[in-house]
Amino acid sequence: MMRAALLLTLALLPGATPASDEAPKRLLVLGIDGMDPVLLQRYMDQGRMPNFQAFAQRGSFRPLGTANPPQSPVAWSNVITGQNPGGHAVFDFLHPNRDPDHGPAYMPVFSTAAADPVGMTMPIPGTDWEIPLSGGEMRLLRDGKSFWEHLEDEDIPAQVWRIPANFPPVECDSLTFSGMGTPDLQGGYGTYSFYTSNPLAVRKVDSGEVLLAAAEDGVIRTHLTGPDQMRKSGKGRKSRAPLTIHLDLEREAALLDLDGQTAILQPGKWTEWLGVDFTLLEMTGLDMLATVPGIVRFYCRSLEPFEMYASPVNMDPRSPVQPMATPDDATENLAERIGLFYTQGMAEETKGYQAGVLTVEEFLSQTKLVDEESRVMLDVALSDWDEGLLFFYLSTIDLPCHMLWNVTDTEHPGYDAERHARVGDPIAASYEEADRHLGRVIEAIGPDTPLMIISDHGFAPFHRKFNPNRWLVDHGYMTLEPGKDIGREAFLDVDWTNTVAYAIGFQSIYLNLRGREIDGVVRPEQAADLLTEIAGGLEAVVDSGTGKRAIRRAARATDIYVGAHVAEAPDLLLGYESGFAGSDMGALGAAPEALFEDNMSAWSGNHLMDPSVVPGVLLTNLPAMHEAPSLVDIAPTILDFFGLPPSPEMVGRSILN
Repeated sequence: MMRAALLLTLALLPGATPASDEAPKRLLVLGIDGMDPVLLQRYMDQGRMPNFQAFAQRGSFRPLGTANPPQSPVAWSNVITGQNPGGHAVFDFLHPNRDPDHGPAYMPVFSTAAADPVGMTMPIPGTDWEIPLSGGEMRLLRDGKSFWEHLEDEDIPAQVWRIPANFPPVECDSLTFSGMGTPDLQGGYGTYSFYTSNPLAVRKVDSGEVLLAAAEDGVIRTHLTGPDQMRKSGKGRKSRAPLTIHLDLEREAALLDLDGQTAILQPGKWTEWLGVDFTLLEMTGLDMLATVPGIVRFYCRSLEPFEMYASPVNMDPRSPVQPMATPDDATENLAERIGLFYTQGMAEETKGYQAGVLTVEEFLSQTKLVDEESRVMLDVALSDWDEGLLFFYLSTIDLPCHMLWNVTDTEHPGYDAERHARVGDPIAASYEEADRHLGRVIEAIGPDTPLMIISDHGFAPFHRKFNPNRWLVDHGYMTLEPGKDIGREAFLDVDWTNTVAYAIGFQSIYLNLRGREIDGVVRPEQAADLLTEIAGGLEAVVDSGTGKRAIRRAARATDIYVGAHVAEAPDLLLGYESGFAGSDMGALGAAPEALFEDNMSAWSGNHLMDPSVVPGVLLTNLPAMHEAPSLVDIAPTILDFFGLPPSPEMVGRSILN
C-alpha cells in the first residue's frame, strides 16, 4: 500500500523520477561549497540567477542541515559516509596529537590525512645523510565507507570529482580526484613566493616567502623554493630550482626562465603552468639522483620596480609524488586532455591575499582562472558520463565568501568603501558564476535528468574573534607555568598537571582526560560535572565590545554523535553566534591576551558557527519527501536512487522516502 502511494505521489510531482530498470540509471550531484540558502533566495529574487530560479520552480529548494561543527572536512565527510563525526572520525580541521610517534603531544595535526610514518627518510649508503621521502606515505584518516564504494560493490559506475576529505583517495576502481585536503609540493596548503626589487620589502611571512629580486644588467637571478632536500643529523634545507628573468623594459615584458622552462612576463597577467623538477639529492660519487616534479604559475605585477608572485608549487598531475586520483593514471590522462591544472586542494590564492601580498583585484583575477579550470573539467566529466553517478565539486562560492565578505559588509570592521567602489559585489558575482555553471549542466544533460545540487554549509559575517584558551586560562581551567604566557605560541608553557581543559581546532574544547590525553589529569567520573560547568560558562560569555553573546551552544559530543569514534571526539563543540568565530591562533592552541578582538583579516566571512546559523542548500528535481534533510541523508539518498539499502552504520535516511 505504501509503495503504491509513493509511486502515485512521484507521478504527480514535477521534474525527474527515480530511474527504473527500463531506463539507464543516471544521477548527477553538483556540490557547491558554501552556497547559502538566504543569499541564494535573495539573488534569485533579484533576477541574478535565472537557471537556479527555473530549476527551483521545476523541483524543490530547501535548507540542508549541516554538520556539527559546520566545517568543510567534517561536512563533506558526513556527505561521503552518511555518518556523523562519531562514525567517520573527522571532528574539526585540526585535532590534537595523541600519538608520540607523530610529534609533540597536544599539538595540532590535520584531521583528514597524515604522513605515515612522519618524516620517513631514505638513508644514503656510506654517509650520514638521508633524504626525506615527500613526508612519507600519506594516509587518509577519515573512516567509513564512501557512497561510491557502495555503488562499486554493485557494479554501478561512479565518477567523483574533487570531493573534499578524500586525500589520499580511497582505493577503488571508480574514477575519483582528490580535492580539499590535497597539499602543495612543500606539504602546505598555499606556500607561495613573492619577488621584489625593494630590499625593504623582504620579510618573513607565515605562509610563504618574500625574496629580493634585484636586476643586474637587466637580468634577475634568483630561485624557486621546493620541498625539503637531503639532510644531515636532522637538519634539512629546502630544495631550489634556478630562476632567471631577462627584463625588456622598452617592450614592457620579460622572459622568465625556470630551469629551462620559459614564459613571457607581462604586467597584470598570469603565466601558463610551467613544469619544474626539484633535485632532492645529487651525489655523483654514489651515482644517485632523486628529483620531484612540480608545476607553478607566475603573476607579474610590475617590471619597474620588479614585483612578481609565484603560486604554491603544485604536484605535477603528470607524475604526482602522492596519490591524488583513482585509477593511478587518472591525473596524467586528464592533463593530456586539458593541459596542466591545479592539484592543490584549495586552489584559490587565499594565503597571498590574506598576507597582503596580492591585492583584491589580483586575487579575483586568480579565482577566475580556478573557475575556468573547473568549467573545463566539468565539460570533460559531462562528456564522459552516460550512466551511474557523477559527483562534481565547485569552489566557486566558498572562497570568495571567506575572503571578500568585508568588501560589501558595511558593518564589518575591515570594510573599506573605496575598495567596495573599485570591485563591486564579488560575492554576488560568484553566485552568478555558479548560475552559469548550472546553465551549462542543464544544457548538457537536459532538464529531466535526475540532479541534486547540495552545499555543505551556508555563510555568515565574521566580525569578532574569540580566544577560547584565553577564557580557559582566565577561569582557571588551563594553567600556565609560573611567569609564562602562551600568547601567540601553541601550548609551549602549559602546566598540564594542573590543566583540566584546552582548546584546539576552530570549535573544539577537550578535557585533559586521564587515559586519553598523554598527560591527562581529569578522572572519568569528574568529566560530566566539569563539562556542564565549562559549557554553562562559555554559553554565558558576552563580548564587552558589542554587548552580544558569542556562543549560542556548547554541545556535548556524547549528545550529538554516534559511532565507533565518539570517545576520540572533542568533549564540547562551540556553536558561535553569527558575527563570531574562533581565532586562527586559538585554533592552533595559543591564548592571545585579548578574549575578543576585531577581525581585521581578509578571512571575513565564515561558517564556523552553530549549525543552525549556517545551513546549506538542497535543490533537486527528485521528489524530496521529508522537510528537514541534512548532509547525512545524501549518501543514503544516492544509494536509494540506485536501488540499494543504506549501510547499517549510516545515520541518515533517504530523502526519497
